[in-house]
Amino acid sequence: ETAIFLATFLTMGRYLESRAKGKTSEAIKKLMGLQPKTADILRPKNIDIEILYFRDCPNYNKSAEQVKDALKKLNISAPIKLIEVTKENFKDYSFYGSPTILLNKRDIEGKVNKLFGCRVYNYNNRIFVYPPKDMLISKLLSIFEEQEISIEKVALNDILIVKPGEKIPVDGEVIDGESFVDESMITGESISPLKEKGDKIVGGTINKNGVIRFVATKVGRDTMLSQIIKLVEEAQSSKPPIQRIADKAVNYFIPTVLIIALLSFVVWYLILDNSFLFALTNLISVLVIACPCALGLATPTAVTVGVGRGAELG
Repeated sequence: ETAIFLATFLTMGRYLESRAKGKTSEAIKKLMGLQPKTADILRPKNIDIEILYFRDCPNYNKSAEQVKDALKKLNISAPIKLIEVTKENFKDYSFYGSPTILLNKRDIEGKVNKLFGCRVYNYNNRIFVYPPKDMLISKLLSIFEEQEISIEKVALNDILIVKPGEKIPVDGEVIDGESFVDESMITGESISPLKEKGDKIVGGTINKNGVIRFVATKVGRDTMLSQIIKLVEEAQSSKPPIQRIADKAVNYFIPTVLIIALLSFVVWYLILDNSFLFALTNLISVLVIACPCALGLATPTAVTVGVGRGAELG
């Protein structure tokens, strides 16, 4: 009966530990399933930029600076042509007021009526005497070519686009558009926050209602999702301090128990001259009563269950 009890206790302990590790493995698989296999990348194609200006309007230099800043933000390079317009050559150019920004021979605001003089730009219900950087970024992105690539090929500073209902492939910063993003699988927060220009987004979350374009800031193993998976795997394979203490105690406890059990057998059988069966029963009784199985199995099982449950709940 004693042997059956010990075997059952050990078997149940190992079963619970293996089941807990299985739960953790399932949680890791769920986390890995959050990351999409592909991403839609935006690449520049045949960008031709011209800045037409009238010298009496002083904002053409600022326009050139804004264009350079927009190109830098998008991590691309393109030649910028500065063309001075005068009354004599006014009719030879597509000039709609100074400064005019032509992107692939088209005015960035779509103007078609020529104007010799200074102009203003309307963006987000505000008036500017030169085109703001955000406006230029939006217009440049509109002529980018969309390509589908595998998630492994996404590099830092790549420009990506995510449509409604799609998963965000990597961590990044929104540079155009706005949308509500479901981050519950990462943060546990049920309310989807609004993400707009300048906000950080996390790979594996779901874009809900708008089209957003963002620059990749973390890819591969550096993304938040990859770091979470790494932490869960490390927690599963490593031992926390409390488990190390339990293992250390068991290492000292087992020899001590064995020595006491053997002494009990020797005293009852050899010194007190009892029967062999009686002495053996006392030996087994000491082992059962002082058995460290609970200490050796309960701690790692509890830790593993906790890690698996935590990973499952995010």
